[in-house]
Amino acid sequence: MKHTLIIGGTAGIGRELAISLYQDGGKVTIAGRDAGRARSVASEILSSIDAPGAIDGIAADLSNPELLPASLALVEQSWFGLSEQFRAFR
Repeated sequence: MKHTLIIGGTAGIGRELAISLYQDGGKVTIAGRDAGRARSVASEILSSIDAPGAIDGIAADLSNPELLPASLALVEQSWFGLSEQFRAFR
């Protein structure tokens, strides 16, 4: 099963991509500047769509590039590797 990190996945096209990958059975991590919002969006998708995938939310703020490696490490540790990464933000 692929594990995809979607940076900017709390709204818009990133959120739609997260839903699509989740419905297809993928493991999806939604990353946004606000960890609470990212987890809330993941929880909302999980509770509203019955699908074989897995979904989670974390904080990742691209305005501070120094924080990104720690976020990627967290994703890799939580689900044993990362297959793909998408950036969907303005």
